[in-house]
Amino acid sequence: MTDEAATTDADISDRTGSWLTPSRFVWLALIAVALIVVSFVIRGLSRLVVGYDVAMGLSAPFLLAGGLLVVGLTLRGLLDLLGIAPIDG
Repeated sequence: MTDEAATTDADISDRTGSWLTPSRFVWLALIAVALIVVSFVIRGLSRLVVGYDVAMGLSAPFLLAGGLLVVGLTLRGLLDLLGIAPIDG
């Protein structure tokens, strides 16, 4: 019997816990802020070369990704604050 076959249900349930740790939460928050800042930098620099509409189109995906990440992290933090789904420590 190999080690892989010897895993029990308890071992499997330990690995399916929350993937969000406090350090990952902080890193995701920093990534969200960085995406929003990159969005404004792209918009500002591209307006020097192309028009306003094209600059908005170039920066929109970064702003959308950062905004969605902020909203998701805010909701996840609220669930942790209320004790519904604690962030593993």
